[in-house]
Amino acid sequence: MSDTSPEIDWQALAELAKRDPIAFERHRSALLNDMLARVSHERRGRLEAYQSHLDRLRERAKNPLHACVLFEAEMRTQLEKLQRTCRGEITPASVVSLRARD
Repeated sequence: MSDTSPEIDWQALAELAKRDPIAFERHRSALLNDMLARVSHERRGRLEAYQSHLDRLRERAKNPLHACVLFEAEMRTQLEKLQRTCRGEITPASVVSLRARD
């Protein structure tokens, strides 16, 4: 990702979410798309898939606090996998290309 990422005004986003949730969602989506567009093509697909996973978690949440709990559990799971990988207990999954082989 580029070092020229836009500054995010979290207070303004919080106010927009309260005032106009639909506009907030459009703005959030635009920010994410802009950030994903700055990522190398090799990494973009995986990040888009993970963002989709996070969006599904958020949709499943009953309220914003529940979403935070789900995200915290997700982060803990990912950190545990990273720790196990660093200790050599597991190996990172290899990415399988779905392109036709010659």
